This record gives sequence, C-alpha cells and structure tokens, in this order.
Amino acid sequence: MGPYELAAIYGDWYEPRQFVLSIENQRIAFRRHQEGNEKWFFLESAVAISGTWTHVAVTWDHVIGAVYIYADGREIAYRSYKPEVTFYGPTGKLYQIGDDGETKENYQFHGSMMDLYAFGTALTRDQINKLRGEL
Repeated sequence: MGPYELAAIYGDWYEPRQFVLSIENQRIAFRRHQEGNEKWFFLESAVAISGTWTHVAVTWDHVIGAVYIYADGREIAYRSYKPEVTFYGPTGKLYQIGDDGETKENYQFHGSMMDLYAFGTALTRDQINKLRGEL
C-alpha cells in the first residue's frame, strides 16, 4: 500500500460533493463541502484503527454547530463550526455503502459492516451506546 490510503464508508461525494465518512490512513475521517467555495470542513480522529471490529458513529449537530466522531462509544474527535457557514445539500443521487461515488478514483471500503443508520437529528452519546449494544 502507498503512503496515503482512503476507504469510503458512506457518502454523497458526487458533484458538488456533500459529505463522506471514510478511513484515511487508518483514522476515521469526516468531510463536508462548504457551499459557495472550495472550502472543506474536515475532522479526523487522532486514534488509529486497524484490523479490529470498531463501532463508529458521527454526529452532525446543526443546533450547536458541532461534529463528533465516536469509536466504541468514546468521543475520539470533535470540531465546531460557525452557524453562518452553509454546506451543500444532498445531490439526490444514490448513496452507496462502501463507495464515495467518485468516478475518477477507486476509494472503496474493503471490510465488513454490520449496520448503517442515518438519522434526521444528532444522537447523544447514550443513544449511540444503546444502538451499539453490548459488544
């Protein structure tokens, strides 16, 4: 493998590229494309994961302007954003599990997933842990 690795878990990365959840260089990463310019909101975990089953959750909370990444119920990354920042909405194309929708590069996720949930509101850590269950 090369020095840079990216594997898309779930996303809407078709033009104009709304969001993607991925593994980048063995770290959990989340990107969103800000509307009206080429700025990217990016959050990456400091914790490396490799070869072990990991429960991953990302919450995007528009009310408080914050994004959290959780691994196995623990918060491993956080970033806030200003309320006036806007992001591109959904493209309306099919979201693909394990593929970012990018046609130029192959960033497919090669691994196993048990469940994928998308909610219309940000979950709390307790709600995430209830979904996670006893692992």
